[in-house]
Amino acid sequence: MAEAWMLSLIFVVPIVIFGILMLFGRGGSLLAGYNTATSEQKKKFDEKRLLRIAGIMIISFAVLFELMLWLQDIGIITSSLYVMIIPLIPIIVGVLIANSKYVKNEQQ
Repeated sequence: MAEAWMLSLIFVVPIVIFGILMLFGRGGSLLAGYNTATSEQKKKFDEKRLLRIAGIMIISFAVLFELMLWLQDIGIITSSLYVMIIPLIPIIVGVLIANSKYVKNEQQ
């Protein structure tokens, strides 16, 4: 039981804080690929939407990770494989949404 709390404290809490910062529109320079793009390439994307999607994706990952730790701790999930795979779902969905037409600016 103490191991789950330590994992939560070490991993989940900082990830949630980082996700909240993204939701408030901060940290665009921390997005992989976006910070190295030229200003011409950055104009193709709506930074606010991109940060909002990234924030939701990061918080969803943290919540699912915490849920999986809790379910494993009480014995419902016995395989660590689920704990590693299921939280990847918001990351995959978030990447697909971030590369979709919902993020790109129409003004070019």
